[in-house]
Amino acid sequence: DGVTDAQKVDEEFFGEQRLIEIAVANRDKPALEIRRAIFDAVQEFVGDAPRYDDITLAVMKRGAPDADGREAA
Repeated sequence: DGVTDAQKVDEEFFGEQRLIEIAVANRDKPALEIRRAIFDAVQEFVGDAPRYDDITLAVMKRGAPDADGREAA
């Protein structure tokens, strides 16, 4: 919540596309590193603009299925 709605001083939104690009670029990293990359990108994007909303971010990764089709731990 609040990630895509984050705004720069000129009122440009962070947006869904930017979020997707960061998530895809970091998809091979652990969830905590993906969260940090997204949070850092939002902070850099917003800069000194006033904050109008809080940011809540949860990142979860799912393991690839094993040979039997079960999800790996």
